[in-house]
Amino acid sequence: MNKNNNNKLTIGEALADLSLSQDKNQKLERELLLAFVLRRDRSFLLLNYQQSLEAPELAEYRRLAKKLLAGWPLAYLIGEREFYGRSFSVNPSTLIPRPESEMIVDIIKKKIAAYPDVALVDIGTGSGCLIISLAAELGSGRKYYGLDISTSALSVAKQNAKCHGVKVQFLESDLLSRLPQQKGPIFLVANLPYLTPEQVRREKSIQKEPKTALISGKDGFQHYRQLFKQLADRQDLKNFFLIIEIDPAQKKIVGAEAKKYWPKIEVEIIKDLRGKNRFAIINGQ
Repeated sequence: MNKNNNNKLTIGEALADLSLSQDKNQKLERELLLAFVLRRDRSFLLLNYQQSLEAPELAEYRRLAKKLLAGWPLAYLIGEREFYGRSFSVNPSTLIPRPESEMIVDIIKKKIAAYPDVALVDIGTGSGCLIISLAAELGSGRKYYGLDISTSALSVAKQNAKCHGVKVQFLESDLLSRLPQQKGPIFLVANLPYLTPEQVRREKSIQKEPKTALISGKDGFQHYRQLFKQLADRQDLKNFFLIIEIDPAQKKIVGAEAKKYWPKIEVEIIKDLRGKNRFAIINGQ
């Protein structure tokens, strides 16, 4: 490191600054953070380790790196996260998209192929990553709805839809409460809060994310109970296909709760790429 002038460092020296982090696991994140500050891609850093940083660039990198060290997720610091091959704007009012949730898009693409005109609804849309990815993949021949109770999250989702050139009707809605009347079959996806307060307290990596998008009552299943009741009460939604993301420990509870409303339907559990129970399908068609 250049000890003579700590405000004039090269790219390599800035990335090696141990005052910002000694955590080797954060090396990639620091590189992505500096690339963001320089408005370059990560490969530029690797090819230009000896290039000096301007004072404002170094100051901004240090400011953000200190927030990273304090537990702020990289996605919030740079304002975006990749999902299903597309970049989505995120901020502290939205949950950060997770790679495992991409499987929902894959599952829907396969299941919906036989229903070219069916509407598709994303309940608890957040940043809109699920419904926007589905709209981009499936095309404009059907109606797409993104529902969320958070107006701040909906603002981000609308921005993302515009960025990706897809038409989605976003509605401020407590689960299905403001979804317009539907005709015919409907496909629904939901990645609602499914953690307990204790799980959130234990997991350091999610402390900066909105608790309302993480916690669902004492057992982590309150939002899905409410969704099941709303869905069962809607006479226009009797012909439905629902896929939800769950905690791996909720395999039994999702089946028991679904049986209360649809006793003849078998709940299908799908594992994620790590072999954990992650998705539940309730097929009311």
